Amino acid sequence: MKIRTLFLGLLFFSAVAALTDEIPSVFLADGTEIKPVINRQYLSQCLKLIKSAQKSIYISHFTFNSDGTTDKIKEELYRAAGRGVKIKMLLEDSVDRNQSSVNYFPGWGIAAKLDSPKKFLHTKMIVVDGEKVLLGSTNLTYRAIDDNNETNILIRNPKVAGYLEKYFFQLWDDSSREIEMPLFSLAHIAVAVDRNYFPELKKTISRARRRILAVGYGWRYYPDYPDSPPNLIYEALIERSRNKVPVKVLLEKSNYEEYLSKINRELADYLSAQGIEVRFDTPEVITHSKLIVIDDDVFVGSANMAYGGLCLYHEANIHLVNLPEIADFFARCFDNLWQGEKFFLKE
Repeated sequence: MKIRTLFLGLLFFSAVAALTDEIPSVFLADGTEIKPVINRQYLSQCLKLIKSAQKSIYISHFTFNSDGTTDKIKEELYRAAGRGVKIKMLLEDSVDRNQSSVNYFPGWGIAAKLDSPKKFLHTKMIVVDGEKVLLGSTNLTYRAIDDNNETNILIRNPKVAGYLEKYFFQLWDDSSREIEMPLFSLAHIAVAVDRNYFPELKKTISRARRRILAVGYGWRYYPDYPDSPPNLIYEALIERSRNKVPVKVLLEKSNYEEYLSKINRELADYLSAQGIEVRFDTPEVITHSKLIVIDDDVFVGSANMAYGGLCLYHEANIHLVNLPEIADFFARCFDNLWQGEKFFLKE
C-alpha cells in the first residue's frame, strides 16, 4: 500500500492514493481521527465500533431491519450489553419493521423504543463511549449495507461525540419537538443537526471558488415556493455556476420508485436550464448518498434536499472544513459515478 503524507499547518494527513486500497484516515493535531466510510466498508466499521464500546452505545436510526446482514450488528450489540455496556436505541415509528427490533432488544438488556409519531426521525448515527461517532446516509438494512452507494463519516473526538450524545438524549426524551441546539463547530468539523444544516450549507456554497460536486438521493424543486430552503440552495448553486465555479450534480435514477425519479428529473431539468451539469446514476444501483464537496469542504449526513429534510425532520449532518485529503477522496468517488461506474469504489 502506497502511503503519502501532507502537512498543512497543524494537520497531519495519512492517506492512500487509490480508491481500491484502504480508505484514508485524517489525524488532526488534537488527536481527532476522521475516516470516510463508504459502501461495503460500513458493516466492518460499525462492528468494530460496537466491539470497542466500554461504557455506552446510543443509536438513533431511521430503520433497523432483521436480516442476514443486520443480524451481525444485533449480535455484536448483544455481546456489548453482556459486558455491561449501556445501550439505548431510538428508531422511526412509521417504519413497520422497526417495531420488531424494538420488541427484540429489551430481552437483552437494551433500551429500545420508537420515536414520536409527530415528527420524522431520519438520522443515521451511532455514538460510542462519548468519544466516537459513525454518522451518514446508511440505514441499518441489508440493501443499504450490501448494495447501495452510501457515504458516512467516522469521527473520534469527545467534543463531537459529546454534542451528538446530548442531541440523542433530547430526541430520546421528546422527539416530537424541534431540537434547538446551536451549531457545534471546531476548527475543521461542524455538526449540523436539524435546522442548522440549511444555513451552514448555503453559507459554504456561497463561498465556493473551485468546485461543487453533489450527489443526491432525493432533490426536489418547488416552483410555487421560490423562497423555500431547497430552492434557495439551488439558487446558490446557480449563482456560483454563473460566477465560473464548476458545479456538477449527480442524482439517483430509481427503477423501483417512480415518484423519486420524477422529482429528481424535474430538478435536473431546472438546473440544466440554468447551465448546471446534471447526470443520473445507473438505475441498477441505488445511490442513497447525501454528499456535497465544496472546494476542500465536505458535507455528509442524512438530509435529502427537500422541504422535509431541511425544514421538518430530525437529521444529523457533518461539515468537514478545509480538509483537502478527504475532499479529494470524495471527489474521486464522485468522479467514478460521473463517468458511469456503478459504485463509488471498485467492487
